[in-house]
Amino acid sequence: MKFLSFSDNRSNTSLVSMLTNLAKALAKEKEIQVKIGYHSYYSPSSKTFYLPSLWESYPIEKQRRLLKAELYLKAFGEWHFSDPQITQDYLQSIKEQKLTTLKKHLYLLLEEYRIETLIKSLRPGMKAFLKQRNDELVITLNREIVSALQNKQDAEAFYFSLSLLTKNQFVETKWDVKLPKFTSQREVQPFIEKILTENLLDQDMKAQYRTYEIGHHKTFDELKRKPNPKQSGSVETKENGGVKEKMPTWHRESQTPNESFLQFDINQGSSSKLLSDTERVSDSGDQVLAVIQGMAARSKQNIYTDQMPEKIIKKEKLHPYGIENQHAELTILNPKEASEEEKIKYGQILQEIAVFRKKLEASIQKMLEKKQNDSQNDRLIGRLGKKLIRFYTEENPRLFYKKQAESKQIDAAFSILVDCSSSMMDKIEPVQKTIALLHEVLKRQSIPHQISGFWEDGMMADEKKQPNYLKRIFSFQNSLQESGSLILQLSAKEDNRDGYIIRKETEGFLKRSEKRKFMIIFTDGEPAAFNYVENGIKDTYEAVYEARKKGMEVIGVFLSKEEITERDVDVMKNIYGRSHLVISGVEEFVSSLTPLLRKIFKQII
Repeated sequence: MKFLSFSDNRSNTSLVSMLTNLAKALAKEKEIQVKIGYHSYYSPSSKTFYLPSLWESYPIEKQRRLLKAELYLKAFGEWHFSDPQITQDYLQSIKEQKLTTLKKHLYLLLEEYRIETLIKSLRPGMKAFLKQRNDELVITLNREIVSALQNKQDAEAFYFSLSLLTKNQFVETKWDVKLPKFTSQREVQPFIEKILTENLLDQDMKAQYRTYEIGHHKTFDELKRKPNPKQSGSVETKENGGVKEKMPTWHRESQTPNESFLQFDINQGSSSKLLSDTERVSDSGDQVLAVIQGMAARSKQNIYTDQMPEKIIKKEKLHPYGIENQHAELTILNPKEASEEEKIKYGQILQEIAVFRKKLEASIQKMLEKKQNDSQNDRLIGRLGKKLIRFYTEENPRLFYKKQAESKQIDAAFSILVDCSSSMMDKIEPVQKTIALLHEVLKRQSIPHQISGFWEDGMMADEKKQPNYLKRIFSFQNSLQESGSLILQLSAKEDNRDGYIIRKETEGFLKRSEKRKFMIIFTDGEPAAFNYVENGIKDTYEAVYEARKKGMEVIGVFLSKEEITERDVDVMKNIYGRSHLVISGVEEFVSSLTPLLRKIFKQII
């Protein structure tokens, strides 16, 4: 179910995911996130780089390059080569001064200019991206400065003229400013005071074009620093003229491990030194240890032991079902025994879908026969056949055949998930028919499958607990024996937390031995649940991406009674990529599914 939203700011999840990975690599920080906002800045409170929504209207490939350029400036340039304390001190010092907003904007602009000049020399590969960004900004700035001059907004016009100057664009104005080559961050502040003294301005800027969040920004030194245990743990020995050798140690009170081959258990107590100024006598096992150390692969945690400290467990292990779902709980419900009414109604459904089922089964049978014939005859190896003329008439003749026919068994399994949110109320009956067709076809082909409906109890959900339910209509064990009338027990409930359910189902599905595994999700819109509206699409996209990385094939089927909008298509594309089907009109649900199933069977046969 989708709640009412007045700011429908939907970004491309695959693009944001790519940018997040890039930011982590550039900043060398695992906890970094990327989001699309109004301005480009870093938020230390949420550890998030916000990139401007200005570029979202551009074609996707151009948008990708422009957003990368923004990230190069922030995650690489500002993160590594700008001291946040200097910036914060300056911004705090000008709070009570005249022209506060203008000074803030000039400082952030000139600091960006200094950083851009620096990273162009350090990373030539970034030049093309930054040039493209500057070219697009010049168009916008030229438009803005004309508007500011016409409205007699001197402060804004001064800022825009200086912005154009940083992009090597000169505009004739009443102000005369020449940009120097900044060699350090501290040179920016006096330059601002100098140009404002030379070019007198009476009014401050009214609008905000740049953002800087005051908070604790990690410095480059902090990123390199390793946390120390409570005890420094060292022993003092007599000086004996030996070589001083430093041996890092590990302790469970460390947040992250130091790189070391050896580990020591340090009990709580007074500090002592473990550094020795003397050489030790070599041991007979030293050579063996040296050989093992040289051959051993480097572990991801830099600890060569089976005992792992709790504090270095990865975030994925702490939240295996996604950080958005850390308080979600799942209860699996079994269906009731089918009533007589359900059995009668299901019999009517079977008659309605019989035409589609027979056509699909005929197609599957033809595919199987073709597979058997193709696999038996016209092979490059095997027993020599009787059609030998092709040896003279064809360049690569297939003269052999296989005596034993291929098996008719299809090595695949299906997991079908049905969104049972309240918005499915008017679609649940055609969905039941669609699921019935899928079940009957899979059952007749002896393909194991499970069918489940899922929802979240929105009335009981709160900050501490979000109860989710999965109604298992059929399991893999009974899907080939049970009557399909149980499908009629699928009904509309409340909310839907798609990413959580997909991860839960993937976990069990991967344990099966079938070669091909398909997960099909039937839904009528974007996921929406408690504290899930804003990040639901991104979380579901990540769940789908994780499942595909593990070898599963995930397909999203969007169902709508009304005409499909571009917004609906974008939602499905952002979550499922190309592997999605959009169906409009209840009468089209069953007939539209048939081509999808035919395409799937063509892959697996």
